[in-house]
Amino acid sequence: PIWNQPFAVVYGCHSYAHWFGQLGDGRAVILGDIVVPVQSGSSTGSGSGGDTGSGSDGGNERAMRYEIQLKGSGRTPFSRWGDGRAVLRSCIREFLASESMHYLGVPTTRALCVATTGQGIRRNWYKAHTSSTSDTSIDDAAEISRTIMSNRFPPERPVVEPGAVMTRVAPVSFVRVGQLELFAKRNDFESCKSLADYVMDTEYADECTTNTTTNPSITVNGSHPHAHTHALLVPEAEKYVQLFECIVRRCAFLVAQWMRVGYVQGNMNSDNLLIGGRTIDYGPFGFMEVYDPAYQPFTSDGDGHFSYIQQPKAMHVNMSVLGMDTFAFLVMNVLDRTEFEKESGSDTDADVDADSGDQLKRTKQYYSDRIKEVSGGVYLDAFNAHYGDVKMNKLGVLHRQMDSTVYTQLYQDLLGLMQLSQCDFTMMFRCLSRVARLLGEECLVDGQPQNDNSPDMPLLSVSVGPQVELAAIQQCLGWIRESMLDPTALEGDGDGEGGQLVEQWTEWLTAYSRVIALDNYSVYTNTDAHDCDSDELQLQLLVDRECMQDGANPRYGGPGLRGDVCAGRAGEVESRAGQQ
Repeated sequence: PIWNQPFAVVYGCHSYAHWFGQLGDGRAVILGDIVVPVQSGSSTGSGSGGDTGSGSDGGNERAMRYEIQLKGSGRTPFSRWGDGRAVLRSCIREFLASESMHYLGVPTTRALCVATTGQGIRRNWYKAHTSSTSDTSIDDAAEISRTIMSNRFPPERPVVEPGAVMTRVAPVSFVRVGQLELFAKRNDFESCKSLADYVMDTEYADECTTNTTTNPSITVNGSHPHAHTHALLVPEAEKYVQLFECIVRRCAFLVAQWMRVGYVQGNMNSDNLLIGGRTIDYGPFGFMEVYDPAYQPFTSDGDGHFSYIQQPKAMHVNMSVLGMDTFAFLVMNVLDRTEFEKESGSDTDADVDADSGDQLKRTKQYYSDRIKEVSGGVYLDAFNAHYGDVKMNKLGVLHRQMDSTVYTQLYQDLLGLMQLSQCDFTMMFRCLSRVARLLGEECLVDGQPQNDNSPDMPLLSVSVGPQVELAAIQQCLGWIRESMLDPTALEGDGDGEGGQLVEQWTEWLTAYSRVIALDNYSVYTNTDAHDCDSDELQLQLLVDRECMQDGANPRYGGPGLRGDVCAGRAGEVESRAGQQ
């Protein structure tokens, strides 16, 4: 690193497939990167999003690269009309959010420190919810929370806030999707290739293993799913398709983890996505409290393209655009620069030129199909697999071969009831481990998993199961009430709204008990588990399920990162700085 020469980075932006042109780091500069040895087995990244470092020394240590960046340090060549500054409130907010995401197991950049600057920074804010007319500060945390919740439009009231600079780090790099896209839009093949090679050698060094020294004249086998007669496998093109697939898989994992913790990025434009598949920026983000699939904290997204439930689709759009605009540009340019061998029987120069042209055309079609497959089917398969794991973990399904239609329907029904009952997303899923343990105990009689299905009945059949005691149902309903905005809504009987809701939850809990019974039975009939002592197995089933659920369902999430909480922390920091 050249620490005395910080630099800002230029990049472009696609917003839901619409090109917005050139942007760039308007208030961030990169200081450089450091490479440190990391002991094998130690935790260096966030989740399994690929924070694997940049190589290994072949022993018990491997090298881990971190890029260091300042946010809010002043104007850059890409600041446009901005002042290049950051305010204390947003820095504290990103600090808390990124550290929380790291410990929740979600791939993310991280914050090292926040320093106040002593400057007053003018920013637009929401119109006051109260009758206050002060335009000089927004240090009332309760008012901040009320104004945010009462406005659904971009802020427009000028206020002065304390300035700050945040130092943040990214495992490996801060390279954004929009950086690659910009060079492709400029038709700058050399810059696009150079950046892609850098990403491959650093971000994906352990995942991209294509041997680029292979003879380029390899005819695609007719059994290949995208075979074209005499299309050629070109190693230089292969490595970029493989790189694209690695990016797609990481981004699919990332959005599945967002869905797990109820996180909404807010703005999913391509300039707000890291090529390494990590969360960045924490601008108009939010953690969902009361479950609402349409939750979107970004007030400028009136159509809800980036709302909670639409995030997987939005990421799919981003990956499709990245593939067909950028990686297609890379690969096609590689092929245009590849010399193809003449086919047998081609004697004249004209024959050779014709053969080469046909080979190029067929090979381009082959790689175009490959890229479409990666951005479409590969992304969807990867996301569905990761999100399927999320559902199983949150519900506590131990038998990983269970038919997905069983737990998927159960999960969707749960989300529907949570929305109808106005349940807190984090609290409801956290209490689910208590519910599952109680129902799991109901499914165990004399130390053995019980299921009324015969062993010969397909595992999909869960139409019958153990009879759950009414007292257990009532206890579960009590836990569910604790997560509701209005606990009294889940009371009553008969045809009233409360009674109908109680009946719906009772039906869901009964269905949940059947899935748990099926899960217990499936694990029990496993050869290794069947050889275990029944009492040990009974305890192990309960403990394993509870551990799985507590790992997937954090105790704290959105409620700990509300606007008023973050503003309160900012106020404390400002107060201490003033005293010092």
